[in-house]
Amino acid sequence: MAPILRTRKVPDTSHNKSSQIKQLSSKIKVKRKNKVSDEIKQRRLEQKRTAEKLRREKLRKDPEDYKNYCQSERARNKKEKEGKVRSIDQLSE
Repeated sequence: MAPILRTRKVPDTSHNKSSQIKQLSSKIKVKRKNKVSDEIKQRRLEQKRTAEKLRREKLRKDPEDYKNYCQSERARNKKEKEGKVRSIDQLSE
């Protein structure tokens, strides 16, 4: 359903036609947020999961890439344990 827009009424005379056109063209349309249904959210989440699984499988097939991936994950986990990785609350400080 389209939003209802209200304008000021102008007397219907021939010299006011240009002002009527200006008023009609200056109406502000209200944008509505598109609400995404739960079904669509679930489908997108499932697509993300499958894409991530495929990416991991592709990494595991190539030994060099998998070795690099494992090293980077170990380094990331080590930083987390040392406390070098900050949470969102700590970033603003």
